[in-house]
Amino acid sequence: MGHDNQILVEPDRAGVILPVADGFGAMSLELYTRFTDVGPVDRITVTAEGAGLTYGSESLGSDADFRLAATFRRRLGDRFAADLEFLGGRFRRDQVEQFNLNQGQTLVRLAYAPGTAWLTTVGVRYGVAAFPDRPVAPESDLTTGPGDVEVTPLTPVTEQDEQFDVLLGGLRRFSGGAFLSAELLHRATSSNQARAAYTGPSLTLRAGKALPAGLEGALYFSYTHRAFTSPYPVALAPGGGYLTEARRDDSRQVGLSVAWAVDRRVGVFGDVGVVNQNSSLPDYEFDQVRVMLGLTVDLWTAGGMRRPIELTPLAPAAETPLVTQNGVRFRYSSPTAQSVLLVGDFNGWQRGVHALEPRGDGAFEITVPLDRGIWRYAFVVDGEWVRPPAAPRYEPDGFGGLNGVVEVLDVSPGVAVTRGPEDRPNEETADSPRTGDREPDSR
Repeated sequence: MGHDNQILVEPDRAGVILPVADGFGAMSLELYTRFTDVGPVDRITVTAEGAGLTYGSESLGSDADFRLAATFRRRLGDRFAADLEFLGGRFRRDQVEQFNLNQGQTLVRLAYAPGTAWLTTVGVRYGVAAFPDRPVAPESDLTTGPGDVEVTPLTPVTEQDEQFDVLLGGLRRFSGGAFLSAELLHRATSSNQARAAYTGPSLTLRAGKALPAGLEGALYFSYTHRAFTSPYPVALAPGGGYLTEARRDDSRQVGLSVAWAVDRRVGVFGDVGVVNQNSSLPDYEFDQVRVMLGLTVDLWTAGGMRRPIELTPLAPAAETPLVTQNGVRFRYSSPTAQSVLLVGDFNGWQRGVHALEPRGDGAFEITVPLDRGIWRYAFVVDGEWVRPPAAPRYEPDGFGGLNGVVEVLDVSPGVAVTRGPEDRPNEETADSPRTGDREPDSR
Protein backbone atom coordinates (compact mmCIF):
# COMPACT_ATOMS: atom_id res chain seq x y z
CA MET A 1 0.00 0.00 0.00
CA GLY A 2 1.19 3.57 -0.49
CA HIS A 3 0.72 7.08 -1.76
CA ASP A 4 2.07 8.00 -5.17
CA ASN A 5 1.64 11.07 -7.37
CA GLN A 6 2.51 9.24 -10.57
CA ILE A 7 0.41 6.12 -10.33
CA LEU A 8 -1.07 6.52 -13.80
CA VAL A 9 2.17 6.15 -15.70
CA GLU A 10 1.76 4.24 -18.91
CA PRO A 11 3.32 0.76 -18.63
CA ASP A 12 6.59 0.48 -20.58
CA ARG A 13 6.30 3.93 -22.13
CA ALA A 14 8.57 6.39 -20.36
CA GLY A 15 7.70 10.07 -20.56
CA VAL A 16 3.93 9.76 -20.97
CA ILE A 17 2.14 10.51 -17.70
CA LEU A 18 -1.19 11.51 -16.22
CA PRO A 19 -0.17 13.04 -12.86
CA VAL A 20 -2.56 12.41 -10.00
CA ALA A 21 -2.21 12.06 -6.24
CA ASP A 22 -4.06 9.27 -4.51
CA GLY A 23 -3.61 6.34 -2.21
CA PHE A 24 -3.39 2.87 -3.64
CA GLY A 25 -2.94 -0.76 -2.69
CA ALA A 26 -1.31 -3.47 -4.79
CA MET A 27 -0.93 -7.25 -4.65
CA SER A 28 0.95 -9.58 -6.99
CA LEU A 29 1.31 -13.34 -7.40
CA GLU A 30 4.26 -14.92 -9.19
CA LEU A 31 4.81 -18.50 -10.32
CA TYR A 32 8.39 -19.39 -11.17
CA THR A 33 9.76 -22.64 -12.51
CA ARG A 34 13.09 -23.75 -13.93
CA PHE A 35 13.96 -26.84 -15.95
CA THR A 36 17.63 -27.84 -15.62
CA ASP A 37 17.47 -31.29 -17.17
CA VAL A 38 17.56 -30.12 -20.81
CA GLY A 39 21.25 -30.86 -21.28
CA PRO A 40 24.59 -29.97 -19.72
CA VAL A 41 24.77 -26.50 -21.26
CA ASP A 42 21.11 -25.49 -21.66
CA ARG A 43 18.52 -24.09 -19.29
CA ILE A 44 14.88 -23.02 -19.64
CA THR A 45 13.19 -20.62 -17.23
CA VAL A 46 9.47 -19.78 -17.21
CA THR A 47 7.90 -17.04 -15.10
CA ALA A 48 4.24 -16.05 -14.82
CA GLU A 49 3.21 -12.97 -12.85
CA GLY A 50 -0.16 -11.40 -12.13
CA ALA A 51 -0.72 -8.13 -10.27
CA GLY A 52 -3.71 -6.05 -9.23
CA LEU A 53 -3.81 -2.46 -8.00
CA THR A 54 -6.72 -0.58 -6.44
CA TYR A 55 -6.73 3.22 -6.08
CA GLY A 56 -8.12 5.21 -3.20
CA SER A 57 -10.51 7.08 -5.49
CA GLU A 58 -13.48 5.38 -7.13
CA SER A 59 -12.97 7.55 -10.22
CA LEU A 60 -9.63 5.84 -10.83
CA GLY A 61 -10.88 2.28 -10.41
CA SER A 62 -8.24 -0.45 -10.50
CA ASP A 63 -5.54 -2.05 -12.65
CA ALA A 64 -4.85 -5.63 -13.64
CA ASP A 65 -1.53 -6.80 -15.10
CA PHE A 66 -0.43 -10.26 -16.29
CA ARG A 67 2.90 -11.26 -17.80
CA LEU A 68 4.42 -14.53 -19.00
CA ALA A 69 8.15 -14.82 -19.75
CA ALA A 70 10.40 -17.62 -20.95
CA THR A 71 14.19 -17.67 -21.29
CA PHE A 72 16.42 -20.19 -23.02
CA ARG A 73 20.10 -20.05 -22.09
CA ARG A 74 23.04 -21.86 -23.65
CA ARG A 75 26.65 -21.82 -22.48
CA LEU A 76 29.02 -21.18 -25.38
CA GLY A 77 32.25 -21.79 -23.50
CA ASP A 78 34.04 -21.02 -20.27
CA ARG A 79 33.32 -17.28 -20.48
CA PHE A 80 30.35 -16.89 -22.82
CA ALA A 81 26.62 -17.50 -22.58
CA ALA A 82 23.71 -16.61 -24.86
CA ASP A 83 20.07 -15.91 -23.99
CA LEU A 84 16.89 -15.97 -26.02
CA GLU A 85 13.98 -14.44 -24.10
CA PHE A 86 10.28 -14.02 -24.87
CA LEU A 87 7.77 -11.94 -22.92
CA GLY A 88 4.05 -11.37 -23.37
CA GLY A 89 1.79 -9.17 -21.28
CA ARG A 90 -1.70 -7.75 -20.89
CA PHE A 91 -2.53 -4.61 -18.87
CA ARG A 92 -6.02 -3.25 -18.18
CA ARG A 93 -7.11 -0.05 -16.40
CA ASP A 94 -10.88 -0.10 -16.00
CA GLN A 95 -11.54 3.65 -15.55
CA VAL A 96 -8.93 5.05 -17.97
CA GLU A 97 -9.14 2.69 -20.92
CA GLN A 98 -6.66 4.59 -23.09
CA PHE A 99 -3.91 2.95 -21.03
CA ASN A 100 -5.00 -0.63 -21.87
CA LEU A 101 -2.07 -2.48 -23.39
CA ASN A 102 -1.15 -5.78 -25.05
CA GLN A 103 2.58 -6.31 -25.54
CA GLY A 104 5.20 -8.77 -26.65
CA GLN A 105 9.01 -8.69 -26.61
CA THR A 106 11.88 -10.80 -27.89
CA LEU A 107 15.42 -10.37 -26.55
CA VAL A 108 18.70 -11.87 -27.80
CA ARG A 109 21.68 -11.30 -25.51
CA LEU A 110 25.32 -12.41 -25.30
CA ALA A 111 27.23 -12.33 -21.99
CA TYR A 112 31.00 -12.38 -21.50
CA ALA A 113 32.82 -12.68 -18.16
CA PRO A 114 36.34 -11.24 -18.55
CA GLY A 115 37.15 -11.95 -14.88
CA THR A 116 35.74 -13.42 -11.73
CA ALA A 117 34.17 -10.13 -10.62
CA TRP A 118 33.20 -8.69 -14.02
CA LEU A 119 30.35 -9.28 -16.41
CA THR A 120 29.58 -7.58 -19.73
CA THR A 121 26.51 -8.02 -21.90
CA VAL A 122 25.31 -6.91 -25.31
CA GLY A 123 21.84 -7.51 -26.72
CA VAL A 124 19.03 -6.46 -29.01
CA ARG A 125 15.34 -6.40 -28.18
CA TYR A 126 12.28 -6.08 -30.39
CA GLY A 127 8.88 -5.30 -28.93
CA VAL A 128 5.34 -4.57 -30.06
CA ALA A 129 2.70 -2.70 -28.07
CA ALA A 130 -0.99 -2.50 -29.00
CA PHE A 131 -3.39 -0.05 -27.32
CA PRO A 132 -6.83 -1.50 -28.15
CA ASP A 133 -8.77 1.49 -26.76
CA ARG A 134 -6.71 4.29 -28.28
CA PRO A 135 -8.10 5.09 -31.77
CA VAL A 136 -5.89 6.88 -34.25
CA ALA A 137 -8.42 7.14 -37.12
CA PRO A 138 -12.09 8.19 -37.30
CA GLU A 139 -14.60 5.42 -36.77
CA SER A 140 -16.83 6.61 -39.65
CA ASP A 141 -16.71 8.70 -42.83
CA LEU A 142 -19.22 10.55 -44.99
CA THR A 143 -19.63 9.39 -48.59
CA THR A 144 -21.97 10.74 -51.25
CA GLY A 145 -23.88 8.81 -53.85
CA PRO A 146 -27.25 8.79 -55.56
CA GLY A 147 -29.84 10.19 -53.24
CA ASP A 148 -29.10 11.02 -49.61
CA VAL A 149 -25.74 11.27 -47.95
CA GLU A 150 -24.77 7.99 -46.34
CA VAL A 151 -22.54 7.29 -43.34
CA THR A 152 -20.15 4.47 -44.09
CA PRO A 153 -18.55 2.92 -40.98
CA LEU A 154 -14.83 2.39 -41.14
CA THR A 155 -12.92 -0.30 -39.33
CA PRO A 156 -11.50 1.40 -36.23
CA VAL A 157 -7.73 1.69 -36.19
CA THR A 158 -6.03 1.74 -32.81
CA GLU A 159 -2.49 2.64 -31.86
CA GLN A 160 0.21 0.08 -32.66
CA ASP A 161 3.81 0.71 -31.59
CA GLU A 162 7.07 -1.08 -32.35
CA GLN A 163 10.27 -0.74 -30.32
CA PHE A 164 13.82 -1.72 -31.22
CA ASP A 165 16.48 -1.55 -28.50
CA VAL A 166 20.24 -2.03 -28.47
CA LEU A 167 21.63 -2.73 -24.98
CA LEU A 168 25.12 -2.66 -23.50
CA GLY A 169 25.69 -3.60 -19.87
CA GLY A 170 28.51 -3.97 -17.37
CA LEU A 171 28.67 -5.25 -13.80
CA ARG A 172 31.49 -5.07 -11.24
CA ARG A 173 31.15 -7.16 -8.11
CA PHE A 174 33.12 -6.37 -4.94
CA SER A 175 33.57 -8.27 -1.71
CA GLY A 176 31.02 -7.87 1.04
CA GLY A 177 28.04 -8.05 -1.30
CA ALA A 178 28.80 -4.70 -2.99
CA PHE A 179 28.29 -4.06 -6.70
CA LEU A 180 28.34 -1.35 -9.36
CA SER A 181 26.39 -1.75 -12.61
CA ALA A 182 25.72 0.30 -15.72
CA GLU A 183 23.39 -0.18 -18.68
CA LEU A 184 23.27 1.89 -21.84
CA LEU A 185 20.22 1.48 -24.05
CA HIS A 186 19.27 3.13 -27.32
CA ARG A 187 15.61 2.87 -28.33
CA ALA A 188 13.88 3.56 -31.62
CA THR A 189 10.06 3.56 -31.47
CA SER A 190 7.77 3.67 -34.50
CA SER A 191 3.98 3.94 -34.39
CA ASN A 192 0.88 4.44 -36.53
CA GLN A 193 0.19 7.31 -34.11
CA ALA A 194 2.86 9.65 -35.45
CA ARG A 195 3.28 11.65 -32.25
CA ALA A 196 4.12 8.52 -30.26
CA ALA A 197 7.29 7.73 -32.25
CA TYR A 198 10.65 8.73 -30.78
CA THR A 199 14.31 7.75 -30.56
CA GLY A 200 16.93 8.30 -27.91
CA PRO A 201 19.41 6.84 -25.43
CA SER A 202 18.98 5.87 -21.77
CA LEU A 203 21.72 5.37 -19.16
CA THR A 204 21.16 3.66 -15.79
CA LEU A 205 23.77 3.44 -13.00
CA ARG A 206 23.27 1.46 -9.80
CA ALA A 207 25.50 0.86 -6.78
CA GLY A 208 24.50 -1.34 -3.86
CA LYS A 209 25.70 -3.34 -0.92
CA ALA A 210 24.45 -6.12 1.33
CA LEU A 211 24.25 -4.75 4.88
CA PRO A 212 24.11 -6.45 8.28
CA ALA A 213 20.87 -7.79 9.76
CA GLY A 214 19.43 -8.83 6.39
CA LEU A 215 19.44 -5.30 4.91
CA GLU A 216 20.24 -4.48 1.30
CA GLY A 217 20.64 -0.95 -0.06
CA ALA A 218 21.20 0.58 -3.49
CA LEU A 219 21.65 4.05 -4.96
CA TYR A 220 20.58 4.58 -8.56
CA PHE A 221 20.67 7.26 -11.25
CA SER A 222 19.13 7.27 -14.71
CA TYR A 223 19.07 9.67 -17.64
CA THR A 224 16.83 9.37 -20.69
CA HIS A 225 16.63 11.53 -23.82
CA ARG A 226 13.67 11.25 -26.18
CA ALA A 227 13.54 12.98 -29.57
CA PHE A 228 10.03 12.67 -31.03
CA THR A 229 9.99 12.31 -34.79
CA SER A 230 6.76 14.21 -35.51
CA PRO A 231 5.94 17.81 -34.57
CA TYR A 232 3.44 18.46 -31.79
CA PRO A 233 0.53 20.95 -32.10
CA VAL A 234 0.94 23.56 -29.37
CA ALA A 235 -1.36 26.51 -30.16
CA LEU A 236 -3.63 28.08 -32.73
CA ALA A 237 -1.87 30.36 -35.19
CA PRO A 238 -3.19 33.97 -35.40
CA GLY A 239 -4.70 33.30 -38.81
CA GLY A 240 -6.15 29.93 -37.86
CA GLY A 241 -4.74 26.43 -37.73
CA TYR A 242 -2.19 24.91 -35.38
CA LEU A 243 1.38 25.85 -34.71
CA THR A 244 3.69 22.90 -34.24
CA GLU A 245 6.98 22.39 -32.45
CA ALA A 246 9.47 19.56 -32.14
CA ARG A 247 9.31 17.73 -28.80
CA ARG A 248 12.51 16.84 -26.98
CA ASP A 249 12.44 15.40 -23.44
CA ASP A 250 15.29 14.94 -20.97
CA SER A 251 14.45 12.92 -17.84
CA ARG A 252 16.68 12.40 -14.79
CA GLN A 253 16.00 10.26 -11.75
CA VAL A 254 18.02 9.66 -8.58
CA GLY A 255 16.93 7.44 -5.72
CA LEU A 256 17.63 5.10 -2.86
CA SER A 257 16.21 1.59 -2.40
CA VAL A 258 16.33 -0.43 0.80
CA ALA A 259 15.07 -3.97 1.49
CA TRP A 260 14.99 -5.87 4.76
CA ALA A 261 14.25 -9.57 5.20
CA VAL A 262 12.26 -9.85 8.43
CA ASP A 263 12.41 -13.63 8.17
CA ARG A 264 12.40 -16.28 5.46
CA ARG A 265 8.88 -15.43 4.31
CA VAL A 266 8.33 -11.77 5.11
CA GLY A 267 10.23 -8.76 3.75
CA VAL A 268 9.91 -4.99 3.85
CA PHE A 269 11.09 -2.66 1.09
CA GLY A 270 11.22 1.07 0.52
CA ASP A 271 12.21 3.41 -2.30
CA VAL A 272 12.63 7.19 -2.44
CA GLY A 273 13.18 8.77 -5.85
CA VAL A 274 13.33 12.26 -7.31
CA VAL A 275 12.36 12.72 -10.97
CA ASN A 276 12.92 15.80 -13.12
CA GLN A 277 11.80 16.05 -16.72
CA ASN A 278 12.70 18.98 -18.94
CA SER A 279 11.02 19.32 -22.31
CA SER A 280 10.98 21.66 -25.26
CA LEU A 281 7.20 21.79 -24.65
CA PRO A 282 6.27 23.15 -21.20
CA ASP A 283 3.20 20.88 -21.00
CA TYR A 284 5.51 17.87 -20.68
CA GLU A 285 7.76 19.21 -17.93
CA PHE A 286 7.37 18.02 -14.35
CA ASP A 287 9.19 17.42 -11.06
CA GLN A 288 8.31 14.55 -8.79
CA VAL A 289 9.22 13.07 -5.45
CA ARG A 290 8.16 9.45 -5.18
CA VAL A 291 8.04 7.48 -1.94
CA MET A 292 7.09 3.80 -1.86
CA LEU A 293 6.87 1.44 1.09
CA GLY A 294 5.77 -2.17 0.81
CA LEU A 295 5.56 -5.59 2.37
CA THR A 296 6.32 -8.90 0.64
CA VAL A 297 4.88 -12.16 1.94
CA ASP A 298 5.63 -15.59 0.51
CA LEU A 299 2.48 -17.64 1.09
CA TRP A 300 3.57 -20.91 -0.48
CA THR A 301 6.69 -22.47 -1.93
CA ALA A 302 6.69 -25.73 -3.84
CA GLY A 303 9.55 -27.96 -4.86
CA GLY A 304 13.04 -26.57 -5.17
CA MET A 305 12.02 -23.15 -6.45
CA ARG A 306 14.98 -20.80 -6.66
CA ARG A 307 15.44 -17.54 -8.52
CA PRO A 308 17.99 -17.05 -11.31
CA ILE A 309 21.59 -16.46 -10.33
CA GLU A 310 22.32 -12.76 -10.56
CA LEU A 311 26.04 -12.15 -10.24
CA THR A 312 29.37 -13.25 -11.59
CA PRO A 313 31.67 -15.28 -9.35
CA LEU A 314 33.77 -13.60 -6.68
CA ALA A 315 37.47 -14.25 -6.24
CA PRO A 316 38.19 -17.16 -3.90
CA ALA A 317 38.22 -16.25 -0.19
CA ALA A 318 38.75 -18.13 3.05
CA GLU A 319 35.02 -18.88 3.35
CA THR A 320 34.50 -19.69 -0.32
CA PRO A 321 33.69 -23.42 -0.85
CA LEU A 322 36.71 -25.47 -1.92
CA VAL A 323 36.99 -28.93 -3.49
CA THR A 324 39.01 -31.33 -1.32
CA GLN A 325 39.84 -35.05 -1.38
CA ASN A 326 36.58 -35.84 0.42
CA GLY A 327 34.20 -33.35 -1.16
CA VAL A 328 33.39 -29.62 -1.08
CA ARG A 329 34.54 -27.83 2.07
CA PHE A 330 32.20 -25.20 3.53
CA ARG A 331 33.39 -22.71 6.17
CA TYR A 332 31.71 -20.14 8.38
CA SER A 333 33.30 -17.80 10.97
CA SER A 334 31.57 -16.21 13.96
CA PRO A 335 33.15 -15.61 17.39
CA THR A 336 29.73 -15.75 19.09
CA ALA A 337 27.98 -18.59 17.22
CA GLN A 338 27.08 -21.71 19.16
CA SER A 339 25.66 -23.79 16.31
CA VAL A 340 26.12 -23.56 12.52
CA LEU A 341 24.13 -25.80 10.18
CA LEU A 342 24.52 -26.19 6.42
CA VAL A 343 21.31 -26.40 4.35
CA GLY A 344 20.93 -26.68 0.60
CA ASP A 345 19.25 -28.42 -2.28
CA PHE A 346 21.73 -31.31 -1.79
CA ASN A 347 20.10 -32.16 1.59
CA GLY A 348 16.54 -31.01 0.93
CA TRP A 349 17.11 -27.81 2.96
CA GLN A 350 16.87 -29.85 6.14
CA ARG A 351 18.60 -28.39 9.21
CA GLY A 352 19.63 -31.58 10.95
CA VAL A 353 21.65 -33.22 8.15
CA HIS A 354 24.93 -31.27 8.00
CA ALA A 355 26.25 -29.57 11.15
CA LEU A 356 29.53 -27.65 10.89
CA GLU A 357 32.20 -28.56 13.42
CA PRO A 358 33.94 -25.82 15.44
CA ARG A 359 37.65 -25.44 14.59
CA GLY A 360 38.59 -22.76 17.17
CA ASP A 361 38.78 -18.95 16.93
CA GLY A 362 35.12 -18.86 15.92
CA ALA A 363 35.63 -20.96 12.77
CA PHE A 364 33.23 -23.74 11.73
CA GLU A 365 33.78 -26.23 8.92
CA ILE A 366 32.23 -29.21 7.15
CA THR A 367 33.08 -31.18 4.02
CA VAL A 368 30.20 -32.55 1.92
CA PRO A 369 30.62 -34.94 -1.06
CA LEU A 370 29.02 -33.24 -4.08
CA ASP A 371 28.86 -34.33 -7.69
CA ARG A 372 29.37 -32.03 -10.63
CA GLY A 373 26.54 -29.54 -10.97
CA ILE A 374 25.03 -26.33 -9.58
CA TRP A 375 24.26 -26.38 -5.85
CA ARG A 376 22.46 -23.78 -3.71
CA TYR A 377 23.16 -23.45 -0.01
CA ALA A 378 22.79 -21.30 3.12
CA PHE A 379 23.76 -21.41 6.80
CA VAL A 380 21.52 -21.57 9.85
CA VAL A 381 23.39 -19.89 12.71
CA ASP A 382 21.87 -20.36 16.17
CA GLY A 383 18.50 -20.97 14.54
CA GLU A 384 18.64 -17.99 12.13
CA TRP A 385 19.02 -18.31 8.35
CA VAL A 386 22.17 -16.44 7.23
CA ARG A 387 23.41 -15.41 3.81
CA PRO A 388 26.67 -17.33 3.14
CA PRO A 389 29.72 -15.05 3.21
CA ALA A 390 32.12 -15.12 0.24
CA ALA A 391 29.88 -17.39 -1.84
CA PRO A 392 31.01 -17.80 -5.46
CA ARG A 393 27.62 -16.50 -6.59
CA TYR A 394 24.34 -15.41 -5.07
CA GLU A 395 20.69 -15.66 -6.02
CA PRO A 396 17.57 -14.35 -4.25
CA ASP A 397 16.00 -17.17 -2.29
CA GLY A 398 12.39 -16.07 -2.75
CA PHE A 399 12.06 -14.89 0.89
CA GLY A 400 13.91 -11.58 0.80
CA GLY A 401 17.39 -13.03 1.37
CA LEU A 402 20.18 -14.59 -0.68
CA ASN A 403 21.39 -18.15 -1.14
CA GLY A 404 24.95 -19.01 -2.04
CA VAL A 405 25.52 -20.90 -5.29
CA VAL A 406 28.44 -23.16 -6.12
CA GLU A 407 29.00 -24.78 -9.50
CA VAL A 408 31.23 -27.84 -9.25
CA LEU A 409 32.86 -28.35 -12.64
CA ASP A 410 36.28 -29.64 -11.59
CA VAL A 411 36.37 -32.24 -8.84
CA SER A 412 40.16 -32.22 -8.62
CA PRO A 413 41.25 -31.71 -4.98
CA GLY A 414 42.27 -28.21 -3.96
CA VAL A 415 40.36 -26.38 -6.69
CA ALA A 416 38.28 -23.43 -5.52
CA VAL A 417 34.90 -23.46 -7.19
CA THR A 418 35.44 -19.88 -8.38
CA ARG A 419 38.72 -20.54 -10.16
CA GLY A 420 39.70 -21.89 -13.57
CA PRO A 421 36.81 -23.20 -15.71
CA GLU A 422 34.32 -21.93 -13.13
CA ASP A 423 35.23 -18.34 -14.09
CA ARG A 424 32.44 -18.10 -16.59
CA PRO A 425 29.32 -16.06 -17.30
CA ASN A 426 26.80 -15.67 -14.55
CA GLU A 427 23.66 -17.79 -14.65
CA GLU A 428 21.40 -14.74 -14.85
CA THR A 429 22.64 -11.94 -17.11
CA ALA A 430 19.35 -10.15 -17.66
CA ASP A 431 19.54 -7.84 -14.68
CA SER A 432 21.99 -6.37 -12.30
CA PRO A 433 21.18 -6.78 -8.61
CA ARG A 434 17.75 -5.42 -7.77
CA THR A 435 16.52 -3.89 -4.62
CA GLY A 436 14.13 -1.13 -5.62
CA ASP A 437 12.16 -3.27 -8.00
CA ARG A 438 12.62 -6.47 -6.20
CA GLU A 439 10.72 -8.96 -7.51
CA PRO A 440 11.06 -5.70 -6.86
CA ASP A 441 12.81 -7.85 -8.07
CA SER A 442 10.55 -11.91 -3.28
CA ARG A 443 11.88 -14.93 -1.40
